[in-house]
Amino acid sequence: MEQSFGLFPDKGCKDMDQEQKRTVSSRGAHEDDVAQIVSSRIVFFSHKRTHLERLFNRIVHLRLVLFLMILFCLANVFFSESAQFIWGMIALGAFFAFIIVIVVHQRIFTTLTRAREMEAINREAQARLIRDWNALPRPDEPGFDHRHSLSEDLDLKGKASLYHLLCTANTPAGRSILADWLQTPASPPEIQSRQHIVQELASEYEFLQELEFQGRQLARDPADIGPFLSWCESSPWLLKKNWLVWLTRLLVILLFVLLLLNVIGIVLTPLWLLPVALNLVLTGICAHKVHLLFSRIKLGDRSLYHYARMFAFLDPIIFHSERWLDLKKRMSAGNLSAYKQLRRLARLVSFSHLRYSELLYLPIQALTLWDFHVLLALEKWQKDAGHYLRSWLLALGELESLACLARLKFENPSWSFPQVTQDHGTCVIAENLGHPLLPPRICVRNNVTVGPPGSFLLVTGSNMSGKSTLLRTLGVNIILAQAGAPVCAQALSIPPLVLGTSFRIRDSLSDGVSYFMAELKQIKDIVERARSCYNKNDATFFFLLDEILLGTNVAERQLAVQQVLLHLIRSGAIGAIATHDLSLAEAPGLETTCSPVHFSEHFSVDEKEEPRLLFDYRLHHGLAQTTNALKLLHIVGLNN
Repeated sequence: MEQSFGLFPDKGCKDMDQEQKRTVSSRGAHEDDVAQIVSSRIVFFSHKRTHLERLFNRIVHLRLVLFLMILFCLANVFFSESAQFIWGMIALGAFFAFIIVIVVHQRIFTTLTRAREMEAINREAQARLIRDWNALPRPDEPGFDHRHSLSEDLDLKGKASLYHLLCTANTPAGRSILADWLQTPASPPEIQSRQHIVQELASEYEFLQELEFQGRQLARDPADIGPFLSWCESSPWLLKKNWLVWLTRLLVILLFVLLLLNVIGIVLTPLWLLPVALNLVLTGICAHKVHLLFSRIKLGDRSLYHYARMFAFLDPIIFHSERWLDLKKRMSAGNLSAYKQLRRLARLVSFSHLRYSELLYLPIQALTLWDFHVLLALEKWQKDAGHYLRSWLLALGELESLACLARLKFENPSWSFPQVTQDHGTCVIAENLGHPLLPPRICVRNNVTVGPPGSFLLVTGSNMSGKSTLLRTLGVNIILAQAGAPVCAQALSIPPLVLGTSFRIRDSLSDGVSYFMAELKQIKDIVERARSCYNKNDATFFFLLDEILLGTNVAERQLAVQQVLLHLIRSGAIGAIATHDLSLAEAPGLETTCSPVHFSEHFSVDEKEEPRLLFDYRLHHGLAQTTNALKLLHIVGLNN
């Protein structure tokens, strides 16, 4: 990025980060180096916050002293018989000092607010690094389809979810776009486009945190922008009534001409009261419609200013990726700059608030028809820039979503960008694949290969050994890859995929649906989607099945699972199934298409002679050779 960060007042922290980045570059990327950068920023902003709070409190006391001094001097001016001029000059000097202190106080408050927010941002970054979900605030989750099985099965939403880890977006558009990216696979060219800008943004951590800071100011004063956007894209009301526009202008001109003639004595009769009466009548007729439009337009002064500040922050920034140039283009329209137009709109909206003043509104409206002139200016803005606003906000939301992915890359430097091929007939090949939601210190990585089409991975092993986690590891990393994000792997190669999962099935008493029937419906949907992919021949269906069809007897379950897998294989699907049923490896039609792998454990006794099961969570070839159900009964004391 060529743009200098003169927008950042934290030069000491920036210089410190640059030195640490050079260290990271020379020693190779590692999570410990990122943790050191984040910790250093926490210390920096914590010290700055403490200093500013102390200074802020001192200025509060100084303001009080100056105010009391003004009162004391004024009292001496009015009640003292001598030196009244001197006391008056001292009071005037104290008054100017008071004004200066108020300005300084406000600036310190603004800087203090920034220091507090930046400290909070870095503490949350620290929580993300170690996956401390309790210390990491949960963002709102707009845009998630509650019927989307992947959201539940792969922990895309909720506490300790992928969205919880990723989302630092603060605008409604940013959060909705990020949720959509996690649920909708992007095309390979789109993935590549996102990867390029994410990789560039990831090298500018100060930019990412500043963007988050600007967004947090907006999130503190959220507003429903639906009615406002609807007004922006609708037809103007007053601009279409030329007669009313000219009438309001002529009435005001006539009023002031008659008032001037009356004041200088040319016209002795107060004829100017006639246009005042007409103004009041016109206001009474149109006030409801005008104020209704004002209510639709009012996004909120602070929200408008914060949006304008975000666009103003982004305006001078320069990155080199084509995606950034496209976003910059979408944040403007010819000579119309998003931040200048929003700043102009914010001023106009603030003018419309005169109607809330009980003392000033009626006389000013009667004399000037204030509401009509403000509405006319707003509708001129609507005509010039209104239909661009949705595009501006969507571009800002998209940038926030890309920043979320870039932050994920910076905070996890050992992660890599996946290779998404155009050939849908290839395998899913992962090297050192780990679960993104597990703390790095306990995350065990494995090499995994799934495919080619018409084959599947048969994952066996005892209870708690890691079968379900492996399936979720595959699914979550594929979700990240198809969103354009880095993945928790040293390398990952995937073709265009359509995911289907069956993990967490729920029955429904209200709908009269049993657990088994609910699972059958979901599996039927998976099979039909696999056939659809096969017929369209534009993507490979990738299934993840975890101990399916448990709601029936063992014999029928074995046959049913075999039939499901045969349907999927004949549809050219690939995937993995976790099961305790080792007979699937020898079932007719499956023995040559499955790749058996397993997890193992060993039983030991600790220093207190208490039995323990130890898992290494390492993936091994072949079928599982051990079981642990009876051992677990022994551990919990139910063996007798």
